[in-house]
Amino acid sequence: MQALGAELIYRIFGIIALIVGYFLLIYLIGHATFEGVITVAIYGGILIGLPIFLLVRRDKKIAKKEKTSEKIRSALNINNETEEDELYGEAVVVVREAGKASTSYLQRKLRIGYSRAARLIDMLEERGVIGQGEGANPREVLSQNTKE
Repeated sequence: MQALGAELIYRIFGIIALIVGYFLLIYLIGHATFEGVITVAIYGGILIGLPIFLLVRRDKKIAKKEKTSEKIRSALNINNETEEDELYGEAVVVVREAGKASTSYLQRKLRIGYSRAARLIDMLEERGVIGQGEGANPREVLSQNTKE
């Protein structure tokens, strides 16, 4: 949305610059003076330079936000790679013993929060320990010998 707004402003100012430049050029043809040339230069610079300034400023803000979010991710140690959870082994044992797996079941048995339990369920599914979710029903354990 923000990028669209800047592009729209750029186009509007571009059209205004063309119209003003056209009328100033007509004026200069009849009144070729030094002041007229300076007027065209000033208006042209403002009308063309302002949208460019706004776009550069927007890009700097976006870059700053991206840097900030990268710093936050690195501070929180959030990576796209799957990291081994300390409770993964315990989760495998609990799920295999019960013969079923659900986020709420892991929460109760391992005494952890929803986010961590959901991540563990995702890891168990990715590694083939449990099957895909089927709505509100618990997931089935696929095999007892699946590599951890």
